[in-house]
Amino acid sequence: MKKSTIAISVGALLIISAIIAFAQMSHKGGGFFEHHVDFAKRHEQMIDRISEKLKLSDGQKTQAEKILADAKQRFSL
Repeated sequence: MKKSTIAISVGALLIISAIIAFAQMSHKGGGFFEHHVDFAKRHEQMIDRISEKLKLSDGQKTQAEKILADAKQRFSL
């Protein structure tokens, strides 16, 4: 009986510790909206890098951005 009580207590402590750790990780960097701003910035940087590597014209870059935006809308849940 004593062993099962200790095992349950240790298990509960581990679960609580994991919850606290995940909660702290989700709040680093400004929270939920900061993640979306960061994603938008990275997305723009990715398009710029691809455009530079492929030597796309401004018109082609605009078309690529439109294609990616349409795909994002289609595949978003």
